[in-house]
Amino acid sequence: MWYRAFAAGVAGIAFALTSLPRIAAADPKLPTLDLEPILTRATGGDELAQPGNPFISGNLQIQGSLTEPLGNNVSVSYDHLNAGGLATTIGRNIAPNGSTIVNGSIHDIVDQFRVDAFSNGFSAETGYFYRQRACCPATTDPTNLAPAVWHETYLTLGYTTRPFLALHRTTFSYGITGHLVPHHVTAAYLATLPSGYTDFNRVETGISPSLGFQTPIDARGTLSFFGSYGWGTMDYFDNSPIPFAYTYLDFRVRKVVNKYLSFSAQTNNLAQRNQGYPFASPQGIHRAYMTLSADVKIGP
Repeated sequence: MWYRAFAAGVAGIAFALTSLPRIAAADPKLPTLDLEPILTRATGGDELAQPGNPFISGNLQIQGSLTEPLGNNVSVSYDHLNAGGLATTIGRNIAPNGSTIVNGSIHDIVDQFRVDAFSNGFSAETGYFYRQRACCPATTDPTNLAPAVWHETYLTLGYTTRPFLALHRTTFSYGITGHLVPHHVTAAYLATLPSGYTDFNRVETGISPSLGFQTPIDARGTLSFFGSYGWGTMDYFDNSPIPFAYTYLDFRVRKVVNKYLSFSAQTNNLAQRNQGYPFASPQGIHRAYMTLSADVKIGP
């Protein structure tokens, strides 16, 4: 059950954090500002959508992060995110009667505060974010997600292996995220629920594991190929009686020019795992997109 896995994750977090060496005091430093111009292009998922709805076929957004080191292996950050999977076209599989639901595009914004710690391959991240819909809720969307989407407190544990020389210095990683989401609903939404579905103010929990790898392409390690696969409950919309579960497959190539500049190309394919409301089988989300981006660092 999910709660056993969540308990195991919490136990792992406690072990990882208690295993961290004493954090050495760092000299006071100015924070580092990361600016990321990202070009996002929808490449799949909209081919089944009905005409006449707003679709995002490609857009350019700038997002950013501000990070302050608290020690040799701990930092605190603020992120403002609004590109990539937060600004894409979504499609739905066709129902037996030939209809589709929730056709359209999304453009969401996430404001997030987080603390990161790492040591000897182990990492831990905890934070809070608020996600809101800035644009394009589909007119047929039963959850009517504008403007509020959800608030969440999360905790992520990770482990990255040492490089495997026989596999071209490839490293492998595993991560698991525990989600804690105070759930809010509106009276208007409750009135639209079909027979057999109920909702109430509550706190939702869930987990989403992931597996990944990184393979250096050049000898200096400035050009690398990444891959990741994830699954689990990832979306916890306020106006929904159940969280949404997905699987995704992601690949990325990253070129580091220097400590201040890098470039990335990414492709992502996400599919919903059918759970029932509001996407009764065989309906489900399918979204595919690619991005081209730069990461410009300003600071020490």
